[in-house]
Amino acid sequence: MTARAGAIVALLVLAAASAEARTVTVRWRWPSPEPGRKVAGFKLYTRHADQPYGPGLDVGLPPERDGVYSVSLEVSDTDATWVSATAYDAEGRESPRSNEKLFLLPQP
Repeated sequence: MTARAGAIVALLVLAAASAEARTVTVRWRWPSPEPGRKVAGFKLYTRHADQPYGPGLDVGLPPERDGVYSVSLEVSDTDATWVSATAYDAEGRESPRSNEKLFLLPQP
């Protein structure tokens, strides 16, 4: 896949799930793939301050509505969390990570 790092990743915090984690809805738009290529799925990556990204969470090919993909994701309730997405094709070739979105700590 060619670079898709310019993809728009829009993320929205929904509700607290527990004292240690909260559930957020991750929404993003992904540019159309090159002719002859199809997106087979997406991976979401998370990291905390001063930490590298962990392994990607394969979320498959979630439903798309009006060009927007959406999945629920559990993130830390005690650390700020950055989230980024990649796309992959049927051969497993993964795009570069998208821009990242920061989830700040919930307000007390």
